[in-house]
Amino acid sequence: IAHYATHVMTSGDGRDWAAAGAIRWARPPRAYEVNGVVTRQVIANPLPGGRRFLMIYTALDASHRRAIAAADSDDGLCWHQLYDEPVFRVGEAGAWDDLGVAANRLIAGGEGPILSGVGGHRLFEFQPHRQGDHP
Repeated sequence: IAHYATHVMTSGDGRDWAAAGAIRWARPPRAYEVNGVVTRQVIANPLPGGRRFLMIYTALDASHRRAIAAADSDDGLCWHQLYDEPVFRVGEAGAWDDLGVAANRLIAGGEGPILSGVGGHRLFEFQPHRQGDHP
């Protein structure tokens, strides 16, 4: 079973990059993120009173279900989860996101941030062919 980690690189010219280290959490991981973060996007924080950077990320729980969560940071290395629960979880059966959410994108909009993401939806239930069954 995989566990994902995020490392930060910095550059003064966009060509040469140096490792700055692994991100760390100010508090222990929440249940929805115990198996790490698989995708993330960091922007200048548009939220009033927030730290310098805002990260929207896809987190993995103990069963590797995906959820979208939010954190902020002053230095890009130490992150503070904004909420005790994710912003989006897996939807109810039949919902557009009943298999999970991921590929989140955040835009700093005029009246506040705009979030988009991809949800997976089960179109049909797979039934394996058993010996003696006929189509």
